[in-house]
Amino acid sequence: MPITMTELKHNLDRCLGMAASREISIMQNGKPIVPITSPKANRTEILKSLVGTIPSDLEIDGDALREERLSKQ
Repeated sequence: MPITMTELKHNLDRCLGMAASREISIMQNGKPIVPITSPKANRTEILKSLVGTIPSDLEIDGDALREERLSKQ
């Protein structure tokens, strides 16, 4: 949702409240200059993108992972 700099200055609390539920773009001279998003929304999207990337039946051995990492150095 685009919001002008003037509107942001006059209604900062309302704009921040809106940013908690959706992304807003601050516009200056008709051009977007900065997006404002909720940190929780970003974390949720990142988590959703990671779900399923590691197979659940994978046996993870910490010592083997450490040895592999050290051998690459």
